[in-house]
Amino acid sequence: MDLSSILSSLSADDIEKLKATAAQFFGSSADEPPMKKEASSENHFPEMNFDPKLLTGVARFSRMMNENDERSNFLMALKPLLSESRRKKADDAVMMLKFMRIINALQENGR
Repeated sequence: MDLSSILSSLSADDIEKLKATAAQFFGSSADEPPMKKEASSENHFPEMNFDPKLLTGVARFSRMMNENDERSNFLMALKPLLSESRRKKADDAVMMLKFMRIINALQENGR
């Protein structure tokens, strides 16, 4: 099961709970009302023993892996013009660019 199929199987109530959890850890935006204190201490997933912050981090890094930047798009556009061995190298370079973005994000978060 990939992340998109998991997200599509969530109900509206589950999505609201995930939004509340993400807002609790990353702060809510200015247009959202502040969260109530009792809602933030409520355990939305009592049967699961995991840190909700981990889930939000995994989702954020999954999004980062699926995003393309200008350099990745350029390499992908060149692929049809390259030999088979260089296509593999272009794929490796795109993957390295994605990992570099994740490493930079981790360093910015101080982890």
